[in-house]
Amino acid sequence: MLKVIVIAQVPEALINEFLQVLRDFDVKHPGCHFGMTIDAPGKSVEEIEEMIGVEPPLAFRKTIS
Repeated sequence: MLKVIVIAQVPEALINEFLQVLRDFDVKHPGCHFGMTIDAPGKSVEEIEEMIGVEPPLAFRKTIS
């Protein structure tokens, strides 16, 4: 299994759309597993959690503040 690391600079207005693309890929390919880190200076943990709302919801979320 390969590990692929992507660092993306995404405008805040597009973050949900970007994360939804990853989530859709994850759902379509059950053997793939994703981990992500979001660096959002000036945002609270609650604001970041709102930003990553995707459908279907993420199965596991760990927040480091």
